[in-house]
Amino acid sequence: MTPTGPHHHHARHGTRHRLGAAVALLALTLLTASCGQGGDSDQAEADAPTTTAGPALPEGIEAGPEGDELFVPPDPLPAGEPGEIVWARAFPAIEDTTGYRVLFHSTSVDGEDIAVSGTILVPEGDAPTEGRPVAVIGQSRGATADQCAASRDVSYERGQDDVGSWSERDFAHVMAGEGYVVAVPDYQGFGTPGPGRFLEGEAEAHAILDGARAARIVAGTPEAPVVGVGNSQGGHAMAFAAQMADDYAPELGLAGVYVGHPLAELGSLAGPMGSSPIFGQYLLAYAGLLPDNPQLADSGALTVEGEATLDRFEADCGENVVSTLQGQDPARYLTDPATVPPVFADVLDANSPGNQVSDIPILLVHGSRAEPIPQVISDLYFARLCDAGFTVEYRKPSGSAETANLETQPYLVDWMTDRIAGEPAPTTPCP
Repeated sequence: MTPTGPHHHHARHGTRHRLGAAVALLALTLLTASCGQGGDSDQAEADAPTTTAGPALPEGIEAGPEGDELFVPPDPLPAGEPGEIVWARAFPAIEDTTGYRVLFHSTSVDGEDIAVSGTILVPEGDAPTEGRPVAVIGQSRGATADQCAASRDVSYERGQDDVGSWSERDFAHVMAGEGYVVAVPDYQGFGTPGPGRFLEGEAEAHAILDGARAARIVAGTPEAPVVGVGNSQGGHAMAFAAQMADDYAPELGLAGVYVGHPLAELGSLAGPMGSSPIFGQYLLAYAGLLPDNPQLADSGALTVEGEATLDRFEADCGENVVSTLQGQDPARYLTDPATVPPVFADVLDANSPGNQVSDIPILLVHGSRAEPIPQVISDLYFARLCDAGFTVEYRKPSGSAETANLETQPYLVDWMTDRIAGEPAPTTPCP
């Protein structure tokens, strides 16, 4: 899309002017925060996922070890193309699907062959003649600790109670119920050994796109159409997947993506977030970006106590760490809570979606009362997409993120069907 008319830059300036007030108001009223959609995950204390014998694996896929060893790649890692399955374990899953906890090949930001974990859901029964499409879903666990990854969530298993409230699992229910093969990849180091990534756009995109490749392999449909769905952190990941798909995974032909309540415009968010009660999110972003951006260690952003706190995110779920930090003085952990050092600001800007143009249609959704990411962030992101020439429809339902996602689900299903069919994507006029 191309902005038109003389008010475009004035409108964008006004939007930026409202950002500080919007986030400050949220900071005063917010007592707890989660990147999922306000849910309370007890995953760290949840039962271990089932990795013992279950349904048969598809032909040609190796059975992985039982228990936590499933998530530990063989050493050395056998060579494989991105998306190829290292091994898997099958289990009866939600929505009358067969679930597969898998390790699959992916690519690090440095170009190395790595293994990433994830969950794949294949509807039971005969597939339609044309085969089943694939929906890859970006998770939004707001964490880097392995035990907090979606692949460790027992509530993907049939007959289990939900563990917390997570938008990615809600979307998995919807898309599996619509007959899609569903892929829910973890991110690099999140579920598998090594430092977990959080908000590292390229790493997220690789995991998302290779998760879709893995789903095609597991389902035996190498040319299945692919769509993407993500909310919050998952929205950030899906936005980057859309930007990178044509270069990194052109054979997928990614038809369209849903980007809900994205963690976007990170540089604009970081200052108000750092001086708010949920300043732990600032620390989480720093921890998740540090592995691929070692220059952050010399940025001066954190105090000695702040640096020592980073290890806690590898040991516990992010929302738990953020919650325990609430009520403390951010200045104990951040050198200047209200200011983002230039080095960190550059990394945040580089990992804010919308910097690389793509023709893949985007359905952008943000509820009017979403927390902790205010709607104005998506307003800024939409303006950025307009400037760059993306094809985007922006819907702004009333209410919370959870309400907005639920309200949009029927339209989302129809929107994805139209994208797969090759129908022209609707667009929203630029501001």
